[in-house]
Amino acid sequence: MLRLALPVTVAAVAYVALACRIAEIGCAGVGIAGVVVDVRDPEGNPALPATMVVATDGSYADTVGPVVPAYRATLRGPTGPTAELAENRGGDYVVTASKPYWSTATVRVHVPGGRCGDVETQHVQLTVAKLPNAPAVRSVAVAPRFVRFSFCGSGAAASAFVDADAGLAGGVVWQSADTNVVGVSQEGLVTVKSRGITRVSARAVADPTVVGYLTAQVDPTCR
Repeated sequence: MLRLALPVTVAAVAYVALACRIAEIGCAGVGIAGVVVDVRDPEGNPALPATMVVATDGSYADTVGPVVPAYRATLRGPTGPTAELAENRGGDYVVTASKPYWSTATVRVHVPGGRCGDVETQHVQLTVAKLPNAPAVRSVAVAPRFVRFSFCGSGAAASAFVDADAGLAGGVVWQSADTNVVGVSQEGLVTVKSRGITRVSARAVADPTVVGYLTAQVDPTCR
């Protein structure tokens, strides 16, 4: 009986270990947000565009933004009216929403849950208000904020959002700081030229002194 018991025990342990490993692999992409943040102005209107949202538990910080509503690339980040943070992570978080010339809003949130994405998503609303000294054109948010090219002839679409008073032009003028590295169209299409790193700017039409940036890095040497 002892000779039979040992193989069975080893097999059972191996099976449990394999099952656990499969569970770990299977839950790696669960993608459950710990905190979903809705940012509003004092009148209750959505105010997430151009906002930076941060959730931190002291040792871990998750950041989304500045949010550009029109951005639809595959990079992580919200494209709707809410920001999703702390993916698959339970804990006690301080959640902050901020953007230039607006008040900063903060709330403490407890996210129940443990490993493998079994978190209970917490929905919170933060209210930010435009400061009394806020200029008519406050900021330009650009997404993505960083793009890295690994192939010659490739390109990436960027988007920009101008936080400005109603009635002002919401457009931007795109420009590459080094056109030997990347070029950029006035639709925000960044294209590879040759190896290097530079910044691409999006300058507000309504106030050219207000600018947003993305950093572009080209790895290959292109001819």
